Amino acid sequence: MEKVIRRKAARIKQSVEEVVDAVESEDERNEIDLTGPIDRSMLIPTGSTLLNLALSDDPYGGFALGTINNIVGDSGSGKSFLFWTMLAEMTYDERFNEHELIYDEPEAAFAFNTSKLFGKAVEDRVVIDTVSDSVESWHDNVFDKAKEGCPFIYGLDSLDAISSEEEIERDIRKGTFGAAKPKLIGEILRKIVQKVKGQKSAVFVISQTRDAIGVMFGDKKTRSGGKALKFFSSHELWMAIKSHIKRKELDVGVHVRVKVSKNKITGKLRIVEFPIYYDYGVDDITSCINFLTDEGHWAVTKNVVNTKGEITKELMKTEALASFIADAEHPDRYKKLVEITAKEWRKIEDSISTKLPPKYKGD
Repeated sequence: MEKVIRRKAARIKQSVEEVVDAVESEDERNEIDLTGPIDRSMLIPTGSTLLNLALSDDPYGGFALGTINNIVGDSGSGKSFLFWTMLAEMTYDERFNEHELIYDEPEAAFAFNTSKLFGKAVEDRVVIDTVSDSVESWHDNVFDKAKEGCPFIYGLDSLDAISSEEEIERDIRKGTFGAAKPKLIGEILRKIVQKVKGQKSAVFVISQTRDAIGVMFGDKKTRSGGKALKFFSSHELWMAIKSHIKRKELDVGVHVRVKVSKNKITGKLRIVEFPIYYDYGVDDITSCINFLTDEGHWAVTKNVVNTKGEITKELMKTEALASFIADAEHPDRYKKLVEITAKEWRKIEDSISTKLPPKYKGD
């Protein structure tokens, strides 16, 4: 009799577990996973939720550790601002406590008030006394860091500001400019990529756009460094000013358009936009609000946003809503905004995905 009771109890327990599993599976189907295709701990936050998603499908990180990346842009499009925002994000992220953060600026044109924009901690943390005066010295500086064995994030701003020693010598002698630099850059990148792969490090090369002379069709912009820079970069993105932001007829920032033209993480080539204010930096909150209203997830009428109770029950103007979400005493609001943005992004990606079953199935 005891055996029969035990068997009945076991069957009841199994039935309950099956029901629970079915409910959990249904919940999983209704929930959109916020993680991207690679381990989140290997991702570098950019300071822009939309750019993170465009680069990796993950709202909390975009570029990957162990890679070389190229940030290309027009003058004043926010290339340096974006990189410093990334340095700030890493400064306040304990995952990067062991990383050395290096900003190599041969141009010597950086004039931001880093303490005001990013905090004293960033100003104290970022190494700015590493300055490359040639392609060769850049190679040596990166390799010196790699030899130390500690993880690092190295940003060169910009590649256009340095020449090869051979070209410098030739310029002095003849005033000519040859093709030695692109070839040398290719050799150097080949060595650097092997170094950063073995470490949780990353190298960023910032490039200035140039007019492509003689081009009738296709892209009218190019950048120095030859094809090797594109080949060895895991991500290549192009930044351009979409419009200037004005208050009382004075420029206070730029609305930036970012095109991801190479993506080794997801293969997806996406375009995102966000504002950068000269006295604030990358405005992630407003860009997410604009994205949600543009996609129709939130209704907006005459700049008044209805968040459907997801953030607030009140109707608010975009500027007031951004301030409400940015309140440091309520970090849950910003977290919720990021989650909503990521879910909407995933819905769009799912709607355009190929619906065919997998062509190749593993065991």
